[in-house]
Order: sequence, then C-alpha cells, then structure tokens
Amino acid sequence: MSVATVKIFNSNAQPFQVIPFDAVEISSAASDFSMSNTYVTADFDANGMLQAITTKDDAVKTEAKIEFMEYGTKARGDKSGAYLFMPDGPGKVKKLSSPLVRIVEGKLRSSVTVVQKWITHIVILNSSPGVDGTGLMIENDIDLTSDGMNNREISMRVSSNVGSGDVFFTDLNGFQMIRRKRYAKLPIQANFYPLPSMGYIQDSKTRLSIISGQPLGGTSAASGQLEVMLDRRLMQDDNRG
Repeated sequence: MSVATVKIFNSNAQPFQVIPFDAVEISSAASDFSMSNTYVTADFDANGMLQAITTKDDAVKTEAKIEFMEYGTKARGDKSGAYLFMPDGPGKVKKLSSPLVRIVEGKLRSSVTVVQKWITHIVILNSSPGVDGTGLMIENDIDLTSDGMNNREISMRVSSNVGSGDVFFTDLNGFQMIRRKRYAKLPIQANFYPLPSMGYIQDSKTRLSIISGQPLGGTSAASGQLEVMLDRRLMQDDNRG
C-alpha cells in the first residue's frame, strides 16, 4: 500500500507510529526543501517558509518569500483599537526560532506545517488536474493570548521579484477589481485597503495573486510585495464606537 512520506525537522521527539505510517524521518536539524505537482514546484527554506514558485509549463521561477510582520501601536495620541489602525512605525519581521516543521508528501496532497507558540502555518499543494492544483493553499492559525503579544498586530507579507511599482489591486465586494496606488506621503495605515476576497500585483510578465477565505485588510508596502493583516490584540478603546 502506498502512503504519504513524513519528515519532521527541529525535533528529537519520536511521534506515535503505527503500520504503515511507521517510517517517519526525524531530524534535529533542518534544511531547504521543495514540493511539486503537475503544475508547480514550491521551494521552502529550513524554517518551512515559502521562498519561490516555479511554473512547470514555462519553467519560470518567481520569488515569493513569505514573512510574518508585527506592528505595535503609538505610545501617545490616538492608539490602535477596534476601529483604528495606528502603528508605531513600519512592520518588523517576526522571526521564527527553530520551529517544528512537518512535511507530508502524498499522491493526492502534500503539506508543510510550521509550528511556533504564537502561530501554526500550513501550506498545502494539491496534486489535482484542475485549477486547485495550480496554486498553493495557505492556512494561518494565530494565537495572541500571551502577555508578550499585547498591542500587537500580525500580518503576512509575500515579497517577490514582480516589478509592480507602487500599484496593486484589491477587489470590491468580490465583484470587481480596483486599482490602488501606494503614496509615500501618506501614513502607513492610509495605504491599507479592504481586501474582501482577492488582491494581486503584476508587471508585464507575471501576476501574483492572493485569494482570501475571509475579508482582510491589505497593502503593497513596496514594489513586489503583497501584505494581508491576519490578527490583532489591542488593550485599549479607541473611542470610535
């Protein structure tokens, strides 16, 4: 019987195993790896974070580096709350510290799961002849309940080599796409827009799209970047409702 192969990085713990799932590869160290199906190959770093996507029909490799960003809130004046987003400056990359990385490769579906105390990040690649095999499915489960996450807002940023300049696109209630432009003279929060179901950046050769399962806020903080807000934990009322 053919079953999925399982690899676990940054762990010495032996998981419970039963036949035929009794060949799990355990490693205390991690290394770069990739997964592929009929349409695409996805490259990951040692922390299990996506780095690039290669489309097989034209052999074009597009950088698509996933990072998680953290925003604080202003120390004085209006602060972030239920209605306001008032960051204390540009987002800072939230580093992953030797996360548990679980790689499962099967005939129908392959996945990468990255586990830290504050997040479970899953990337799924379906082996399907349909459109669901042409992209990656990403799930993020955020936990901001610890005291160290007070007044923190977490986003996911995809950085690519797409030459999008200061233009990006978000949808309007799922019915049409709206062209957005990033203005350097505006504060950070003024360049975030509603992203009800989809956003993308593009140049003359490549388009990078994110399709969301729920309404989010989104922006493009720099050329080639696409960023969506994931979760926030704020400790004060912004007196807006």
